[in-house]
Amino acid sequence: MSEKRGRGRPKKNGYAARNNQYLVRLTDEEYAELDDLAAFAGKTKADILREGIKMFRQYGKYED
Repeated sequence: MSEKRGRGRPKKNGYAARNNQYLVRLTDEEYAELDDLAAFAGKTKADILREGIKMFRQYGKYED
């Protein structure tokens, strides 16, 4: 019998599993801005959005 193999990409050490997804609908302008930001920063669009969430929390914008 063959040996069982893992499915998908191997997990990176020190990173939490990313099992959740969220679909965001953007206007053409919002998408272009996100694309520009990602290119400027040399990061993925997903990384830009994750960092935006962290920044929002860091500056306390989510509190009343």
